[in-house]
Amino acid sequence: MHEKGFPRLTKKAAQALAVRVVGTAKGLTKVKHLAIDTYEMALGELTVTIQHDWYGKSGCIMVSVGSAYHSGGLSMLFDPETLEEDFKAEGKLERQERRESLQEWVWENGVEKCKAEIDKAVNPEYLQGVR
Repeated sequence: MHEKGFPRLTKKAAQALAVRVVGTAKGLTKVKHLAIDTYEMALGELTVTIQHDWYGKSGCIMVSVGSAYHSGGLSMLFDPETLEEDFKAEGKLERQERRESLQEWVWENGVEKCKAEIDKAVNPEYLQGVR
């Protein structure tokens, strides 16, 4: 076990995942200033980060592809033993992110305003205008 409770992420495993997700591991380097094993590489304006899913605590390895100039990005979770994509863990992560997004929306706008927006959204006239 790694000192922070995560299994060691080897460069070989990170390289294999980089090749699987983006087609190359060229330029993949270990990030030295972080406590957990993290590897990064740049592909033009994209950044690929490979590390354990410390935030979601899924026990998986997360491969994230994002841009320095745009929000959002792609995150995939892989089983640390088999390096196979873990769709169940990804579904759990997606539900967690949606729940947190909804909580932020309610905190920013207040319960009453959000309830009014939800009531308006389930109104049949509103739904007809959306289609």
